[in-house]
Amino acid sequence: MRIQSIIAVILFSIALVACSKDESSSDQGGYSLRIGDSLNKKSSSIQVQSAIAFLEEVELEKEVGNDDDELEIDIEGRFRVDLLTGLSSPEIPTAQIEPGNYHELELEFGDEDRQAFEISGTYTDTSGQIFNFTLSTIAELEFEIEAEGNGLVIPADYFVTLNVNFPVASALNNLDWNSANVGTGNTILINQQSNSALLAAFLQNLNLQVDD
Repeated sequence: MRIQSIIAVILFSIALVACSKDESSSDQGGYSLRIGDSLNKKSSSIQVQSAIAFLEEVELEKEVGNDDDELEIDIEGRFRVDLLTGLSSPEIPTAQIEPGNYHELELEFGDEDRQAFEISGTYTDTSGQIFNFTLSTIAELEFEIEAEGNGLVIPADYFVTLNVNFPVASALNNLDWNSANVGTGNTILINQQSNSALLAAFLQNLNLQVDD
């Protein structure tokens, strides 16, 4: 078995794993998904202790023919993904797909009544004072990657590992922590009801959009 790694965009990479003929003779391709933060738990004043994403759906899309029709390959479920290790419970399954050029990957996290993200850690201000923080949101969030050029090429008899990196610590470090409302015990809660502007800025830093 041979492995080839290709960097596609800043937050997205793929690895092609060739299947032997003993493993598959259907001339189909396939893909699996890994989501993480490259084990980057620290960024300047931020220490991330826990970062959980709740993945609901994966869509891999390609155009069909010369019109606006699209073929979507979906993985659906409720996957608890540890962004600091890349591990998922349950494991995100591998999808068997038709070989070809796929132009868009879309991830959906959470739902209107279920958690999308839950992140906790510490923030240290310029005076050295330490604050505990928890960021969470109940919403349906979408993350899209549009492949450039020929797109994501999946050959026959290959399984592709899609590596999606969410730089959580960097996104948190770029927030205006001086504007945060601090609760008892030097605790900062960031959600739709408390410090909502910081939540909106965090989602924007990660290119996550709320699906209204």
